Amino acid sequence: MYTSLMLEIVEVVPGFRPQWEAFVEMWSDEEYAPLYSAMGDLASYLVDCYEQGKTAEFPALFSLVETQYGTDDNELKTLVALGLLETMQSVASHRPFGFQVFREWLGPRTLVSWDEVDEGMRRVAEWTREQNRPRWWQFWRRWTDFNPKKALAEVESPELKRILEGEFRDLGDE
Repeated sequence: MYTSLMLEIVEVVPGFRPQWEAFVEMWSDEEYAPLYSAMGDLASYLVDCYEQGKTAEFPALFSLVETQYGTDDNELKTLVALGLLETMQSVASHRPFGFQVFREWLGPRTLVSWDEVDEGMRRVAEWTREQNRPRWWQFWRRWTDFNPKKALAEVESPELKRILEGEFRDLGDE
């Protein structure tokens, strides 16, 4: 459905081409490929690039994303917000530089979405903490909070670690 967008992305981010081609090959037998997953791969790629100091592709990519985000296509906006922006925030939250470093490349529309995703994830984290806190009548239940840093440190597979970084956001000591 949004394969043309992904092809445009690969044109402006040629370093992502190997991951995109692997994704296309993996899903070639399916009628619909899960482009959210491809956007997640792109998000991980971008975080890795930033970590390596390779940001030359960022201006063209985020300009393209901003242009596409300006359409009335809500499915496209959801794909970008959840597939790309949320995953970038989650993956980068596990790195020393954090996820806010990417704000400088975002346009006004994607920046609004970026902030909405950030606020939404914080609300989800707070709700989850409250749900997992033992109630007064559960005095025998020891309260333990999930610690993504500790869990990720125990993961040996780089591929599994990449997936988990995209799924669990490190909110620090909040």
